Amino acid sequence: MDGLVERFNQTLKKMLKKTMKADGRNWTPGVAVKTEPVEVPMGEQLTPSQRQDLRDLVNRNRDVFSNEAGHTDLIQHRIITESGKRVKLRPYRIPEARREAIAAEHNYTSLERQEQLA
Repeated sequence: MDGLVERFNQTLKKMLKKTMKADGRNWTPGVAVKTEPVEVPMGEQLTPSQRQDLRDLVNRNRDVFSNEAGHTDLIQHRIITESGKRVKLRPYRIPEARREAIAAEHNYTSLERQEQLA
């Protein structure tokens, strides 16, 4: 269903651009044309009142938020370490007894990350 909404929004944008161009009026592309609310993952520690406040904040600033996770090319950053020295460590084998625990933890964090992005 999300694909249909996105397709509708794109069609609506094209129609608006065409209409505004024909009429000679200005159309600001930054104005949101989406009508569905933006969903934000919220922690269990928030009270119902805080949850509603957060939803209201996101919906008031809908043009800043997006339902789709992605990357941006608008900004770049660098992490500069103080010493500038590289740390070289030799690879080592993980003991058989710990492999299952490490694999389970890795799978759990991967699943958790996917759920946050969904």
